[in-house]
Amino acid sequence: MNIVNIAPPSPGEVPPELCTTQYAGLTDVAARNRRLLLEVMTAAGLVNYPREWWHFSYGDRYWACVTGNAQAWYGAVEESIFDAN
Repeated sequence: MNIVNIAPPSPGEVPPELCTTQYAGLTDVAARNRRLLLEVMTAAGLVNYPREWWHFSYGDRYWACVTGNAQAWYGAVEESIFDAN
C-alpha cells in the first residue's frame, strides 16, 4: 500500500495560484491526484472550493450556493455547545 502525503500547505508556504484546484503548472502525477480527489469527493456530494484544492464543503452555505439548494443544512456552531456542563 502506498501512502501519499496530501497535507495542505501552510499559509505563505506556496504561491496562492499553486493552491487552486485546476492549477495548470502541476506535474502529471499531482494533476492526476487532484483530479482523483475531486472526482471522489464530488461523487460523494461534496463541493470543492476552487482556490484551495484540499477544501471541500458539505451542507454549509457555500455548498448550498454551488449545488443550488435553497438553504444550507446547518449553520455556524455556537461556542456554548463546547462548554462542559
